[in-house]
Amino acid sequence: MTQIRGILHIDLSARYGGADVRVTQLAEALSEHHRCSVVCIEGSGLHERLREMRVNHVPLSSGRGDPLTGHAIAQLLRSGRFNVVDAHNPQSQLWGALAAAATRTPGLVLTAHSQYRQEHGHRSVRGHAYESVLRLGRRLGARFVAVSDATGEYLRGLGIDPDRVAVIPNAIGAQPPVPPAEDVVPATWPPDRLVLGTVGRLEPVKGLTDLLDALATVRAEGIDAGLVMVGEGRERAALESQVRELGLSDAVAFAGFRKDVDAVLPALDVFCQPSHSEGLPFALLEAAASARAVLVTAVGEVPGVVPDGGGIVVAPGDPAALADGLRRLASSPEVRLRMGTALRESVGARFSIEALTEGTLAVY
Repeated sequence: MTQIRGILHIDLSARYGGADVRVTQLAEALSEHHRCSVVCIEGSGLHERLREMRVNHVPLSSGRGDPLTGHAIAQLLRSGRFNVVDAHNPQSQLWGALAAAATRTPGLVLTAHSQYRQEHGHRSVRGHAYESVLRLGRRLGARFVAVSDATGEYLRGLGIDPDRVAVIPNAIGAQPPVPPAEDVVPATWPPDRLVLGTVGRLEPVKGLTDLLDALATVRAEGIDAGLVMVGEGRERAALESQVRELGLSDAVAFAGFRKDVDAVLPALDVFCQPSHSEGLPFALLEAAASARAVLVTAVGEVPGVVPDGGGIVVAPGDPAALADGLRRLASSPEVRLRMGTALRESVGARFSIEALTEGTLAVY
């Protein structure tokens, strides 16, 4: 543990997602007693959110792959105001590790929010490249934070000393009830339609093609369900094509990126997360805080989040199992209410921001 002079979080993400929520939570909480700032990309979703929260931040005009980004981070460290670096995605971890080494900054921490090779494909060049950044951190003596037990095991499998890996789950703060956003569900949909929703990046690892197949199956059986997809990503065009091929154009809405997820979730009857890989997803915690019934896959820490009776958990990559889950959830509003209430009570007791902050400070 380093005597903390200042904490510099590095998060060079382009789109605002779960990892960025954790960064904003930590930066806000740590700033109460420590100098703390966040390096981000100018104009990104994270930059906008930090500005709204009035959290100290340093927006960079250079891109994630630009060596000037590493130079700017090194300049911040040379100022002497920060002696702890916490980097939160592969590009951030590369520049953070190199800058910390160049400036002999003692407190280098790399936070892994997912399993890189599994997320990007075991044969993916990108996945291998990202893992090489973690190995660089290992050689430089970094400490590591994993957001789930599965991610911690993944880090240890890369040869990282178990004593240098701390598992600190994501957190969700206490949230007052928020009225549902009125523009989430298309006005043309029938008022009694079962509204399903996903929140997250539109990427292959999220398993959204499986959910569309399941939706087509249950609609063919006469269950009137519709799906709202919140988020953007590389797979959007392919998903839109699949929607047309399955004849789901009047039952699927692409809502794009939304900042008001806390208002989106109450507009849903069921939150769905059919991912093939996850750590501890923030969207699931947010759905729990909103007391939504959930249909999720057994990946990462997801099964440990959902208690018995608190939702439906199925195997990943199995559209038939997802369809079975949709049938159960469509059968009874009372079942959905009971599941959502049980999940909210369980998550609220186990995933606090106080525990996240205290655990992270112990690593620093």
